[in-house]
Amino acid sequence: MKKIVLLGIVLALFSVGLNGQTGGILSVEVTTATVSTTATDATQTRVDPRGGRHGSGRSYAPQNIIAIWVEDNNGKFVKTLLINARRYTDYLTAWVNATSSAGSTYNSVDAVTGATNMTHGVRVCTWDGTDFNGNLVADGSYVVKMELTEANSTGNSVAFPIIKGESTFSSNPDPNTNFSDITLKWEPNISTISK
Repeated sequence: MKKIVLLGIVLALFSVGLNGQTGGILSVEVTTATVSTTATDATQTRVDPRGGRHGSGRSYAPQNIIAIWVEDNNGKFVKTLLINARRYTDYLTAWVNATSSAGSTYNSVDAVTGATNMTHGVRVCTWDGTDFNGNLVADGSYVVKMELTEANSTGNSVAFPIIKGESTFSSNPDPNTNFSDITLKWEPNISTISK
């Protein structure tokens, strides 16, 4: 009988460890750049004398809009980390689809927000390990997604795996389309480790 009780205690402790909820900070840094375009692409955009530009799918480079967010390993939206877009958020289609699927379209709670970027450069944001409702999420594998467009059309999106947990995680993924010098670093807050 003692062995059964002891086994039950060990299994209970093990299952709690599997579902830990460690607080911490994921730091995200990325440099954005224009994907090379042809001369024809650049000349198709016209400046409207009333302000702004028009033309479906035409390049506004180096102006760009960008979203960075976290999804769980099943593709479920967790939280937006950065959104730089004004009226043109609909062209960030992967981000819009992710937030819509979560029932919280355009959700940017706690995110770094801003207008359309006039140039490319370094973008920095963080994630505190919570979802868009402020709840600390379970430790495990997650995905940082980035999407950028320089036109009135869907742009490029990329995804990078991360691990949220009791250990430090660091990754420097290879450059991809509009994104380079990518740094992803999870630093756990040891005082929040739940066991």
